[in-house]
This record gives sequence, C-alpha cells and structure tokens, in this order.
Amino acid sequence: MVYLTKEQWEDKINEADAAGMRSLMEAALLIGDKELQHAVVVSILDKWLMVDANGFIKFWNMLQVDGAGASMAVVALAMQDSLTRLTEDQAASDEILLVVQRLIDYLAENDPEKALEWAKRYLLDDTKEAALVAIARGLARKNVGESLKIANAMESPLRRSQAYAAIGMIWAEQDSESALRWAISLTNPAERALAINSVLLVASGENLSSAAMDLKEQAKLLTEQYLRERNAELAARGLTEADLANDPATYRDMLESGAISAPYSPDVELFADSAKVIGSKMAAANPSNAVDWAESLEGDYLKMKSLEGVLDGWARNDPKAAIAYLSQNYPNNTDLLNAVYLSWAAVNPQAAANSAASLGNSTQSALALESVIQVWTTKGDMTAAANYVSQLPSSLNTDGVKYALATAISYNQPEKAWKIAQTITGESEQYRALKSAFSVMVTQDPSKASQILNGTTLPSQTSEKLGEMVSAVVGN
Repeated sequence: MVYLTKEQWEDKINEADAAGMRSLMEAALLIGDKELQHAVVVSILDKWLMVDANGFIKFWNMLQVDGAGASMAVVALAMQDSLTRLTEDQAASDEILLVVQRLIDYLAENDPEKALEWAKRYLLDDTKEAALVAIARGLARKNVGESLKIANAMESPLRRSQAYAAIGMIWAEQDSESALRWAISLTNPAERALAINSVLLVASGENLSSAAMDLKEQAKLLTEQYLRERNAELAARGLTEADLANDPATYRDMLESGAISAPYSPDVELFADSAKVIGSKMAAANPSNAVDWAESLEGDYLKMKSLEGVLDGWARNDPKAAIAYLSQNYPNNTDLLNAVYLSWAAVNPQAAANSAASLGNSTQSALALESVIQVWTTKGDMTAAANYVSQLPSSLNTDGVKYALATAISYNQPEKAWKIAQTITGESEQYRALKSAFSVMVTQDPSKASQILNGTTLPSQTSEKLGEMVSAVVGN
C-alpha cells in the first residue's frame, strides 16, 4: 500500500470505515514521497475526523506515549490543513475542539507562534488561556519579551500566574539574574512568589548559597508586606492583634467566615518547591547549615517544607544522623519522617526497612515502611521487597504497606498483586489495589482475568466494578 498512487489511496480511503482509519494512517506514515504523504494523510484526516474523531484522538495520544516525534510532525502538519476545511458546524463539535487542543499543545512546544494563531482563532475563555500558558512557555525559549506580552494580557489571575511561573523557569535557564529581577518586580504577591519560586528552582543549581539567601529575603519581604496590609485591614475594623487574642472565639469565627485574613502570608507558602530543593542540596553538603537556614525561614509551612528537603538530602549521606535530629526536634511529624525514609530507601532499601520496623512506635513504623516499600519496589528489587513484607509481624504489615506493595508490583506481577490486595481489610483501599492489578490482567488476557474474578470472593460492589472492566475490553 506504500507504493499506491494518489488515486489508489483515495479509493482505499473512500472504502474504509471508522475501524480502518488507524491502519490506513499507519501505512501512510511510511510513504517515502513527502508531498504524496502529506496529501494522503490530509485525506485520511478529512474522513477520520468526520467518522471517528475520538478514534483519531486515541491514535494521537498513542503517538505521544510512544515518543513518535517524526510521525507527530507529519500528522500535525496535515491537521492544520484538514481542520481548516471543516464547516462552522463541524468545527463546533466537542470532539473537534479536543483535536484542536491537541494540535495547539503540540505546536506550543514546536511552533509557538503558529499555536498562538490557532488559539486565538478557535479557543475561548479559560480553554484559551490554559493553552496560552503552554504557548508562553514555548515562546519563552525563543523570545522572552513576546512570551511576557502573552502572559501580561491574560485575564485569569490563575493562568497568568501559571504563565509567569513557566516563563520564569525558562528565562532562568538563559539568564537567572535577569529572570529573578523581573520576578521580584511583579506587584501581585502571588504572581511574584510563583515566579520567584520557578526562578530559584533553576538558580539553585548555579549558585546555591545565593539562591538560599534570595529565598529567605523574599519570603521575609512578602511576609512584611502581608502583615502591613493585614494590620491596616484590622485597623479599618477598629481591631488590633490584642483584641483578637483576648477573644479567641470571635477571632476564630471571623477567620472561618473570611471577615479577616489569616495571620500568616499564604503567598510565602508558594516558595515550597524551591525551598525543598535548596534545603536538600544544602544538606548534602552541610546538614548543620541547612538546618539553620530552614529554621530561619518565615512561616511554619515554608519552614517544614524546607526541612523536608533538608532531611531528604541529609538522609542520603547520613540517615542515622537525620533520624536522630528528627527524633529530638520533630518526633511526631510524619511528613518529615516520610522524607527521611523515602530518601534512605532510594540508597539502601533494606537498611531503611529495618530501621523503619524498629522505630518503637507501630504507627510511625507502618508509615515509614509504606514509604520504603514504595521506593523499594519501583526503583529496586520487587521480589526482595515482597519477601520482606511477607515476614513482617501483623502489627506492621498494615493495609497501607500491603497497598504500597500491591500497586507497585501490579504491572509486572499482577496475579501476585491481586493476592496481596485480597488481604487488605479496608474496602476502599482494597478496591484500588485490586483495580490496579486487575486492569493489567484484563489487558493481558481478558478471559483469564474474568476467571480469576469469578473465582474470588469479594464485596458485590467491587466485583461489579471490576466486571465492568472486562466488559469494556471484550465489548460486551
């Protein structure tokens, strides 16, 4: 079929039904004559978009998953021709809108100027501005000034903030100092925080100490600005902090109703990602300095997030020292506990598991083991992890540990994951683990999966939901 003439291709396309579109497209992508290939792919698309647009979307998604860049380029070029030939009514369908969005997403990375034309022509409201975020990101690689024009014109504060964050990261890869000056100049606190966060994520790889100082300083400035505005808000109501402290019930009611602002800046919390990265990198070099830096940051939330990063970096090199610090200073903080064991497990899962099992607090041991098993199975030896879990005492072999193991091994060992999932006592958690394993079994062998399901005693609602997966695959 690769060597057919244009007329012969047209005959094949006219004869094909919806089910035959994919095989025709796959054959057309093998045509060596690029001019003929383009004409044929356009003709296939003309029909495919009319008879089964959802089928085409699935094909496009498959190309993305497979990383078929050359084929995507051919199809994207043809899409631009085919879509412009649709009537106004045809172009207005939800399915065609999804096709247009896929095209714009592709062009945003590969030809942002063209993507902008398509977005302005076909998209509206938030759908348009969501696409513009991706377009601004793509354009920033070529022209930061033009990408900023797109972001500045956005009406949605959320999308504008997302665009600024995307631009900040790309710009920082080119010139982190200029990007940081721009980010600091933004007047909206939330937009400023998101942009600075993105810039510092990149800048921390260039000059860690400078990035750490910049984050600390900007968090302090944002906090001071927020508190000035909050105090002015209180004064306008004839209130002071002392008044609120003396009447905690009224204070709580006012906070819950939104009548007054919280006593801390929510914008500072937007530095969390860069704080974790900086903390981790600092701790890898000097844990003591990293701890001092994290403890000095504004706001409890930012401080805890930075400490997660510190303990992550610390645990890679000296996990016992990290645990000692955690036990002495934050013995009940499960987020920090998970940070230590996730990091340790990436280096030595067996040692991390042994430590988690011996913590002395069954609740903390179970939580730490969940983190270890999650890493152990995805990055290490699934069999060793499974054997370890099977030997745990019942007090530590919790639903969470079983769930972590079952979902992690479900892709490679679905039947074993299925058996583990059956031992989970919580119905909701059990269903999610069973579904993870069963979805793989159904894909591999629907008939065998159905037999396994029918031979397993499960809650009726769980059996019905899983049975629907079989029906969807076999077409019943």
